[in-house]
Amino acid sequence: MNDIHRFGELFNGQYSGTIRGQTRLEVPAMQWEEVRKIYPNQYVKLQILASHTEGNTKYVDEVALIRAIQDPKEATKELLQSKDGVIVSHTANDELKVEIRTLRGLRGVVQHEN
Repeated sequence: MNDIHRFGELFNGQYSGTIRGQTRLEVPAMQWEEVRKIYPNQYVKLQILASHTEGNTKYVDEVALIRAIQDPKEATKELLQSKDGVIVSHTANDELKVEIRTLRGLRGVVQHEN
């Protein structure tokens, strides 16, 4: 099954929307290859604008650059805090994709006895 996902609004190639609680801004919608050329060999924080899903993998089609990150430790911290379509990746990666994992657990209430 191939699902298409679009976030925010695109007007003439520009993303218009709020990125992670910031003021409404307009930034260019970019392909991953464009980001890789402009920011070679570094970490980047991105807002996913459009993606499609194949099996358990989400392939990112369009992004808006939030910022470049120089320090690997800061990139890791930003990645761990990412949510709502915000990701961190290194431009050495050929593809921008996210593995979708299903959390499985027990339903119901767990009762503890003393």
